[in-house]
Amino acid sequence: MNPKVRFRQTLLPLLEELTICPVDAAFRSIGARMEREFIHLDIAEDGAALDHLLRETGWDRGAAQAGSATYSLGDHSVLLTLRTGVQRG
Repeated sequence: MNPKVRFRQTLLPLLEELTICPVDAAFRSIGARMEREFIHLDIAEDGAALDHLLRETGWDRGAAQAGSATYSLGDHSVLLTLRTGVQRG
């Protein structure tokens, strides 16, 4: 599935529910059939509520450090890097 479509189906409803507006988002896929999808999402908020909803909707949280966390969906075919506390340029 196209990463932008998957983003809309899984993340955008969560962001709208939380009234979080992304500062920046990027999508990248590799492989002829886009077997791996990478989403980079920057938000100005702390991300606590988004983290909770991501986990509720099937995203698994991986590595985390101050201001950044990674999540995977399904069999790690979709990877999300979330940066929090990012100010608009």
